Amino acid sequence: MNNYESKQEIALYPSMLKWLQMYLENKHPKAVIKTYDVHSVDLSDFIQRNKYTKYFPEYATYKIRVDLLGMILEKDKCNLVFVEVKDTPLSLINLSQLLGYCKILRPEFAFLISPKGLAKPLSQLLVHFNRLDILEFDKNKFVRVAKWNPARNAIEIDSIIPPLGNL
Repeated sequence: MNNYESKQEIALYPSMLKWLQMYLENKHPKAVIKTYDVHSVDLSDFIQRNKYTKYFPEYATYKIRVDLLGMILEKDKCNLVFVEVKDTPLSLINLSQLLGYCKILRPEFAFLISPKGLAKPLSQLLVHFNRLDILEFDKNKFVRVAKWNPARNAIEIDSIIPPLGNL
């Protein structure tokens, strides 16, 4: 992640955190769900400070920064959810960064979201050329790219690539 987050991007975080909390609670009704704005801290430091180290033996290697983090706590395990927020059209560079993080940390879900939707090259690659394979970071786990609707404080369901059931 670059060291610059715009004020418009940071202003999106609270409503996206609320959306993420509700989404995860609906998807995992028996789990304890926690969501955090972690854009200004390395994930490794966050995990250590919040005493999640028992779930992530490799946590010290997690020297990355994502914007928003979801934690799905069930019995003796904890799954991560990443949300990367942009206030510009989503680009191949944005996707590549998040895919790299996902390959290393293997979260349960990952979202790349912008109120501006997809930039033309990324849209062409995913829609016109149907290269959904590039979104897969683990077996049957995909980065979901989507457009945020600030008026509804939710993702535009018909914008999600690849489509996701029950959103």
